[in-house]
Amino acid sequence: MPKIKKNYPVYASDAFQREVTIRKAVCGIKRDRDIADMLGISPSFYNHLKRNPFRMSLTQLRMLVQVLKPDPVVVLKTLGYSEKEISKKFQEG
Repeated sequence: MPKIKKNYPVYASDAFQREVTIRKAVCGIKRDRDIADMLGISPSFYNHLKRNPFRMSLTQLRMLVQVLKPDPVVVLKTLGYSEKEISKKFQEG
């Protein structure tokens, strides 16, 4: 059985937040309000989801991926995949 870090949700959440921040800058989006509008949610709820990506619905995650095009590895880690599983799947495909 693989070892799982006890604070894995914290690490995944932090990585997700960093990736969203980087992608916002690359896409030229300056405000969280703009992304919230694109997702059709309030800015305060968007900030809540950014801090707690595990509460994001699949529809919201899909829309965020369409808008920001984040690194697939970060998204997959947020969903619970391990590095080993991710690298294995990328090597197969």
